Amino acid sequence: MLAALMVAAALTGQTAPAPTDCPIAPETWAGSEAERGVHCFLGWLYGSGTLEIVTPLGDERGLVFTPALIAMMDRARAAGDDATAFDADPICQCQDPGDLRLLTITVLAADQDRAVARVVFDFAGKYAAIAPKEDQTVSLILPLERHGGEWRIDDVIPLQAWSFRRGLRTP
Repeated sequence: MLAALMVAAALTGQTAPAPTDCPIAPETWAGSEAERGVHCFLGWLYGSGTLEIVTPLGDERGLVFTPALIAMMDRARAAGDDATAFDADPICQCQDPGDLRLLTITVLAADQDRAVARVVFDFAGKYAAIAPKEDQTVSLILPLERHGGEWRIDDVIPLQAWSFRRGLRTP
């Protein structure tokens, strides 16, 4: 899957680092290795234009989400019950991640297999002219799990307490 992503990026002239490439050297990181791994994964996902290349709800979703969350997405789509959960890309709470600018990553808790992080980003004023808001920032709480040695998102929770996972549940 990663090879297909890199080929697609090359064909469009775009490049993104691999999700395992981390610019934070272990010897410079003050926290735990798990916290560093979460920070690196989220830095990859939300930085460097990755979301303009990776399609979190498409073929590359295995690079982003846990197998359990992917299974929930598949069940919701099969049941035709995806209207609420898929109104926008859950990773950015938007239709278009262009100009997404990562502001902060905070690892709230982490052990070897699970973590919770908060990401804060904005769209660098992209939508300000169309729909002015007092606060253009988005803040998400992201529970994560490690699968195959790599971190993956298991839910997306905006500060308004809506959960992507909850939106996927079918009656």
